[in-house]
Amino acid sequence: MKITNSKIAFFLILTLISIVLFNCNKDRERVPYVYVDFYLNLNDPDFTELSAVGNVVAVTGGVKGIFVYRKSLDEFIALDRCCTYEPSKSCEILNVDSTGLFAVCACCESEFFLYDGYVNKGPAEYPLTQYRTSFNSMTNTLHVFN
Repeated sequence: MKITNSKIAFFLILTLISIVLFNCNKDRERVPYVYVDFYLNLNDPDFTELSAVGNVVAVTGGVKGIFVYRKSLDEFIALDRCCTYEPSKSCEILNVDSTGLFAVCACCESEFFLYDGYVNKGPAEYPLTQYRTSFNSMTNTLHVFN
């Protein structure tokens, strides 16, 4: 069986591309997966901030806590407070800035939009971990889960 130069070149190029792609993914530290499943009763005084659109509260859960942000009358977003830049560092926890629009990392100073969790300013390159939400307007209860 005779192997042609074009087959060898194709194999080498394919191998090189695979090595580059797989090595890039190993450099990124990932936010660990944690099980999340809880309900918030928005009638509870601890969550009165969520009665207005654009407000946010921090609750326990997730990797380093969870921000719950009210996007509209019937829509919420739940974002982990763990920065995606170097999630294993203890200081990589987010706080809401003075404008109430961004979550800011105390360690690397990355900024994330509270509206959707995407990066506004790096060094972080990846959006925040988002959890699913389901709002029952009849009972004024928010289910946060993954």
